Amino acid sequence: MPFQFGPELVQVRATGAKGGVKWVAGNDDLLFLIRSPAAGWCVSIRYLAGGLWEYGLDALRARAHQALLHAGFRAKGPDEWPVVVSRADYAFDFHSPAFGREMIPRLLEQIVCHSSSKTRATVLPEKLSTWSRGGTLQTIDIGSKAGLQVSIYHKSLEVTEASGKTWFHELWGGVVEDVWRLEIRFGGEYLRDRSLRTHADLMSELPAMIGEAVFTRRLTVPLTGDTRRRRWALHPLWTAAYLARGEAILPPLGRYVTGRRSVLLDQQARQIAGTLRSAAVLARGDFDPGAVSEMVELACRLIDDDHRHLQKVERAVERYRFVDDAK
Repeated sequence: MPFQFGPELVQVRATGAKGGVKWVAGNDDLLFLIRSPAAGWCVSIRYLAGGLWEYGLDALRARAHQALLHAGFRAKGPDEWPVVVSRADYAFDFHSPAFGREMIPRLLEQIVCHSSSKTRATVLPEKLSTWSRGGTLQTIDIGSKAGLQVSIYHKSLEVTEASGKTWFHELWGGVVEDVWRLEIRFGGEYLRDRSLRTHADLMSELPAMIGEAVFTRRLTVPLTGDTRRRRWALHPLWTAAYLARGEAILPPLGRYVTGRRSVLLDQQARQIAGTLRSAAVLARGDFDPGAVSEMVELACRLIDDDHRHLQKVERAVERYRFVDDAK
């Protein structure tokens, strides 16, 4: 049954939630996740998409404060709460009938990201039978939710078939179909790694965070005759998001090594020693210092004779550019 929780009309779920949450009370705008007082952090608040779009964060925080005062919480105001942001999502919506024709499996070949970032694609259910002939993709996820994830998906279809948030149609100016969402999800690991704990921290770094997301997990447009995908231009949807982010200085995409130079040199010396020891045993059947000297001479000759030596040196210089910088 609905009941009044201060100024809020809420309902309580029949079950709790993960993380020791015993009670979940809420409405379409916000949720109160309540744990035992013995847990120390006994109340968390989740601001839902409908409330954020309609009222904004500040208004929702004020409403949550009034509800908690009703429950006996005695802080003077929301700014005095020990607030920690555990996750943040940011989205761009595009009305583009043409983009739907691009959402086929081949589009995955135009994604450029770090090798550690995984890409997952979802096919429209009614198109599963035509996958072998190039079915239509519904969603592309790049990265992990715990860290940094960028997704592109059919938002208008999700509204009509899943979420039922038809109030988006009014926000979109009456548009009902062919809306695609580019969504950026900043997970708890990502925020903690950058010491972004509060809403103020988040907002101060948001332009750089959006820029990093769409640049390091990007959809591109192939350049004729250029096989190096990292040089391909941003897709128009990614370009629009990138330009809307505000000003931020971004590092180029690639593999970089960070840490103390002395530590890295020690690690590489140990690796070289291990490789030479193994090569000497392989060459002579047992360890022989003479075989080690021969392998060193051979390695030096291979460096001198490598016609791509300068190119590899340039790549190494770029890879170690951020050594001794803060990670």
